[in-house]
Amino acid sequence: RKVERRLFLRLRDQAQGLREAELARLPIVIRNRVRMLLQHFDNVEVNEDERTRSGLILDQRFLLEHVIAKGGFATVYLAQDVKGGGSVAVKLFQQPAREGSWLAKRLEGEIESMQRIQHPSVVKLFHHGLGPEERPYLVMEYIHGVTLRQSLRQGKIEVGRAIRIMRQVLSALEEV
Repeated sequence: RKVERRLFLRLRDQAQGLREAELARLPIVIRNRVRMLLQHFDNVEVNEDERTRSGLILDQRFLLEHVIAKGGFATVYLAQDVKGGGSVAVKLFQQPAREGSWLAKRLEGEIESMQRIQHPSVVKLFHHGLGPEERPYLVMEYIHGVTLRQSLRQGKIEVGRAIRIMRQVLSALEEV
């Protein structure tokens, strides 16, 4: 995975033609994994402010690498835990969570839920704190792979796989 990450970081800002030329020289398994990362990266619209946060270190521990997802309230980065080692996902909220605000209440609920729910199909919360401009962040388990949304965009999901996915979802919901 380190090889794939290094290749992804090198190729992500290159033009499509240059990417494909380099990808063609890779073994098929690595090529497909790097291509999947690049496709996901290309589908996430990132503004300049979010791109410049790559390289930022939160709490002298979590080094932000690049955006992996973006929502209405927060941006999720792939990051490295420089003290504990390994990849993590860091959800950096776009606004400060002022005490008593709706965002602070939502964040408290999200943290409480993540700490309470202990299930193999639910990501684990490792840490939380305040980042730049007093914006809250959550450090969560990073799970390498394809999201359900990405799978659905690729077409129909076979029945057996759909049943396995629904069992995992329903099992996780039992914890709520």
